[in-house]
Amino acid sequence: MSDDAQRDGQGGATGDPGVKDARPGARRPGDDRDFESLSPALSDAMRQVFGVLRTHGRRQLEHLARRGRERLDLIQARRDLDRLHQKLGREVVSLVEAGELDHPALRQRAARIRAQEEVVREAERQQGASPAPVDPGPDEGEGG
Repeated sequence: MSDDAQRDGQGGATGDPGVKDARPGARRPGDDRDFESLSPALSDAMRQVFGVLRTHGRRQLEHLARRGRERLDLIQARRDLDRLHQKLGREVVSLVEAGELDHPALRQRAARIRAQEEVVREAERQQGASPAPVDPGPDEGEGG
């Protein structure tokens, strides 16, 4: 390895001059030393251009990360809402079947749900699969 490469932190444990070292203080792409061999005006221009690109890129990444988090939060909120609706539906069907709720539309929906459950059970029997338990959701154990 050349003296320049050692001084600049190039070359790793393998001694390969083409491999940059990851030690603290090692040269990184974009270091000012990369522009030393250029004319002062050109090196200043290059530093400015790369500085603007780095700043713009960082802002874009932060923006995209923020949007990604917001989208994940929305997906989770919708999933939680669906689980709450499912839980409410199971509770209503149970109340209708127990005779504690009596409304023609609710009786009709409860009957359709039970009929659909039977269709699923029959399809599972025909495929030889054991019936999958209905997922009660994370808040099924709550009192209300």
